[in-house]
Amino acid sequence: MDRIDKEKEANANIRQLLSERLAQADIISLEVESVNNEHPWMEFAGMYANNPLFDEVLADIAAYRDEIDAEEAIQ
Repeated sequence: MDRIDKEKEANANIRQLLSERLAQADIISLEVESVNNEHPWMEFAGMYANNPLFDEVLADIAAYRDEIDAEEAIQ
């Protein structure tokens, strides 16, 4: 059994165990109030607004996603 077969078997086992657990679980929603009432990511908003490389990085990310999507479409 090669590595890929072992990974597939492990994923199938995890999926089976998770399905069994979720079949018996109650899923609830829980709202927790923030201590400071600020969104935790607000301090990062706009931090790259004046970075000349930001658009280039976004283009690289989009190109990589397109590459991954194309590979998955072949499989």
